[in-house]
Amino acid sequence: MNIVKLLILLLMMAALVAGGRAAAAPDEAAYQKTRQDAYAEADKWRDEIKRSFLFVEKREVYLKAMQASSEKLRAFLANKPCRDGAQAKEIETYIHGRFHTLYGSDIADIKHGVDLNCRDHKLAVTFWITDFTPTAFLVGLQTTQKAAQEIESATKRTFGNWATAVAPSLTDKSKTIEDIRASLVRASDQAKREIEQISCPDNDAADRGTRGNLEAATKQLSENFTGFVLQIDCTGKKLAFFYAFLKLNRKGT
Repeated sequence: MNIVKLLILLLMMAALVAGGRAAAAPDEAAYQKTRQDAYAEADKWRDEIKRSFLFVEKREVYLKAMQASSEKLRAFLANKPCRDGAQAKEIETYIHGRFHTLYGSDIADIKHGVDLNCRDHKLAVTFWITDFTPTAFLVGLQTTQKAAQEIESATKRTFGNWATAVAPSLTDKSKTIEDIRASLVRASDQAKREIEQISCPDNDAADRGTRGNLEAATKQLSENFTGFVLQIDCTGKKLAFFYAFLKLNRKGT
């Protein structure tokens, strides 16, 4: 009887061990899903960072965007089911590959760390970005953008004064074309003296920095008159203002 009980006990223990092993057996469907989801999220992370570089921003803005995207990917991957260390390193390698697809016109290098391990069938993730090296192309864009912002600020008051000075003649129907032309020339002469004191690195910065202010100032003129020219260039590192009103005429006449 004791032998029978012993055999039953041994069989029960074997069944429990087998059941425990079955419960801990690899869940291949879950591990494959982790792989697929990880690759998709890594691609999404890469695309998100690339989109952040479509707009000319300060270097700190780019870095914060990269760090925010990386933290989202880290949080997504953490504790996902994994088969073993080999699978973790496979995903890690894929993420490293996505890093290299970022390098190009904007990014020359990124200081980063990616380390994935599988512990108790769950991903343990270390993932960080501390800095990046912009390309000469991106630095040039940032320099132009900064110069454009400075030009925009410097010309805003001048164009505002120009619009205020010419408004009465543009809205007074009794004014002749000669009166309106004289008013435009007087205001433009004054604006020219102020504008041509402003520094500029190139025509691109000059155009970006003055386009908005010029369009706002000449809105009423453009809506009601034809036959005029107002143009700003960058000549000798200074803004150049050219204007002509010889063919000025009211629209519809």
